[in-house]
Amino acid sequence: MVRLPAPFNARLHDIKEAFERGDLDPLAAYLRGIPDPVVQWLADRVDPSLTDGHKLVAKGPSHRPRGGKALDRTIAIAEAVNQLMTDPADERSEQTKVEEVAARFSCSESKVRKDHSVWKKAQGL
Repeated sequence: MVRLPAPFNARLHDIKEAFERGDLDPLAAYLRGIPDPVVQWLADRVDPSLTDGHKLVAKGPSHRPRGGKALDRTIAIAEAVNQLMTDPADERSEQTKVEEVAARFSCSESKVRKDHSVWKKAQGL
């Protein structure tokens, strides 16, 4: 483990605390002390006094968009269950119908029931 000098650790601690508060001035001042042109460019982007606010945008983790294949599968399961449930000629129990759809889509019975209830709410049924 590398031990850094105490003033260096204290400076980084101050920068970290300021960064967590959203204050980027200490970070920009620290970056200006490094003679690398790339770091100077970064300091210009971070410094809110030179620009109309800083240009860095901290983004959270990327998320998968809603929908896609999972939504298509949910709709297919729900429509299959609904088709079986509303068929007046089919006299099997609800449990049997749910088991059939679960076997057809290789999923659990609870997923079939959940998808069907969500689909009914979306359809206003």
